[in-house]
Amino acid sequence: MTRKRPAFAGVIAFLLVAAVCVAITRRAVRSTNSEARIWRLLHSPSSGPYGNYWLPRAARGEIREMGTNAIPCLLHALDVTGGGPSRLDKFMMCHPRLPAWLKSRYLPRWEVAEHVADAFGCLGPDAAPAIPALLTRLSNPRIAEAAGSCFMAMGPRAKSAVPDLLIAIQNTNSPVRNAACSALICVDPEAASRAGIQ
Repeated sequence: MTRKRPAFAGVIAFLLVAAVCVAITRRAVRSTNSEARIWRLLHSPSSGPYGNYWLPRAARGEIREMGTNAIPCLLHALDVTGGGPSRLDKFMMCHPRLPAWLKSRYLPRWEVAEHVADAFGCLGPDAAPAIPALLTRLSNPRIAEAAGSCFMAMGPRAKSAVPDLLIAIQNTNSPVRNAACSALICVDPEAASRAGIQ
């Protein structure tokens, strides 16, 4: 003779599964929202003078509030935007028939990459966990310059990267070498001077 399980046991199991599903969905939506939010902030108009592409003050404050939660999104943005001008950038900047208001609202990839660097600078000590990932990107010639800009924005707070930067300045690839030299000068001027970098 088989014993029947109480009906409420099935209901409790269903409710537990539903609660787990809701929690997972909320977490996924939250991460998607934060990624979209960071992407929107990185595409804010620059607040610095031409050539110094700083984030607006409000965007800097929001990224500072996110802290280490912003790092994965910033690294992804660096991978996407750090590869130099795209075809669309060249078209938007050089096409004579495009209206000026449209050109002024378009942010080219290099400008967004500089915003990523500025965001890492805004994070302050919270940016430290990103240093190993940034060093990996520094060794990639395609995005070395953008990764070097991140180290420059972080300045002395990235001192743990100095041994790796000293190795990178001897790299045979010139974009990697140049980015590492620029980064080392900002992160540790004394180490750069000892290495013969002025």
